[in-house]
This record gives sequence, C-alpha cells and structure tokens, in this order.
Amino acid sequence: NLPDAPVDFCVDCKPVTDICKALAGGVPRENSKEPMLDPASFGGIFCVTDFVNPANPPQYVTQVELVREKRFIHLPAYGSVCWNVASQPDSPANMRVLYEHSMNRLKRLFEVNGDPTHNHIYSLFTASQSSHIALGKTLSEILTQLPLSSAEYDLPRFVQEVLFQLTRTETDRALEETRTLASLEVLTQSGPAPNNGIELAKGSKAAILASLNPRLAALCREILSKNALGSVVFVTPEFGRFSTVGGVGVMLDELSRSLVHLGVGGHF
Repeated sequence: NLPDAPVDFCVDCKPVTDICKALAGGVPRENSKEPMLDPASFGGIFCVTDFVNPANPPQYVTQVELVREKRFIHLPAYGSVCWNVASQPDSPANMRVLYEHSMNRLKRLFEVNGDPTHNHIYSLFTASQSSHIALGKTLSEILTQLPLSSAEYDLPRFVQEVLFQLTRTETDRALEETRTLASLEVLTQSGPAPNNGIELAKGSKAAILASLNPRLAALCREILSKNALGSVVFVTPEFGRFSTVGGVGVMLDELSRSLVHLGVGGHF
C-alpha cells in the first residue's frame, strides 16, 4: 500500500484454483447433496501464513474456502501483505485445527452479516438439510473434531445459531424450522443400540443412528433445551375475567391458556 493512507480491499484467490488442485491432488465436490466430511471431497487442507506479519496466527482452510471465501484486508499506510499457502497432510490434528478455524471464521461472518455460503462448516449443514441421517452425520463429525464445550465457545449454542441462520434463508421458514426440530428430536435417540440380542440390518437407519458419535444424543438435547422459549411476560390493561372492556382481555386469556397447554409459562 504505497499511498500515505490506510486502505481496505478484498483478495480474490480464484486465480490459484488450478495450483491448489495440483497441490491437493483432488477436486472438491462443490454443490454436493451430501455433507463433504472427508478431505478428498473438499479438496484437501491448506495453511495460510502471513509472511509480513508473523504475529498473525496461520489459518487452516479447505480448498473451497481458500478460492471461494472473500478475504477482506485492512492495510495501514505503506503497509504490505504477503501470504504463503501450503498444502497440509490430512492428519487428525490438522482436521481438528481446520474445524476450529472454520468455526471461528463462521462466527465472525455472522457478526458482520457476511456471506457464509463457502464456509466449510456452514456448507456441511447446508448439505445436511435433506434428512435427519445427513444432519446426524454432520453433527457426529463436528463432535469428533471439536469438544462439546470449552472456555472459548459453547458448541450447542453455536450449532443452534448455524441452524437458525440456515432456516432464515428458506422460503417456507416455518416448515424448515419444524423439520429441523423434528430431526433433532429423532437424533436424541441416537447412540449404541441396546444389547437385546437383535442385530440391526446393515445400512438401515437404525444401524446408522447407532454408529454415530455416542455424544450426539446429548448434543441434540442441549440444542433443543437452548431453543426453549421460556416464560412470556404480558403487560396489559385487561385480562380475562378480572378486567375486560374490549377484546384484548379475552384474547390474552385464551392465548395464555393455550401457551400453558404447550408448556410455556406466562406472567401478567
């Protein structure tokens, strides 16, 4: 940045797509209807290092994230930027770092209303909307790569935020929300099958649910509990039999009774 004033710009990495494919030895399956859980499906792991400012921590990205995600740079006057991009082995340690970095980037995208389409974790959830089995596989993989809770993040709250952002983009939002909640309810029953002498058919839905991460059921219960509405407070000049002038008191009386039947508490 040669001018004597700071500048903000976006880096487009699409021109290095062919180089990345050669380094990783594979092509990502973009727009896949199944979650891309193995490194071959998302084009391998890459480490982006800042040569000019080594104090900045390296970022682990998938090939799709590297060439598709927008990267906004702020350079001070007379500043410069130089990145080194290196292909990384598909080791369990690198996979864990990749998921952690992808999650942190997705959080920042939500905070600034950025486009999360090409973020790795977001794309996993996008592809997992087809069925509760697909959602279970995605959540199981995330549980394998990330701890359920840590000092830095609350995984159930993070997953709830991702699912909320996904349903927000749907045309029939209410239907998609209901479908997602129903899938989470089903997944609360996942885990090892009871030892009752009955062998599950290989490839059946029951067998797949039994093979998923044993912590998946607990995660889904946590997500559902965080999605609970809690108590509702009504501030009103009229209420049911006690004080009714117009229709407000009648409406609140009937509404409050219906909410109680649904398990939602109310204060007036």
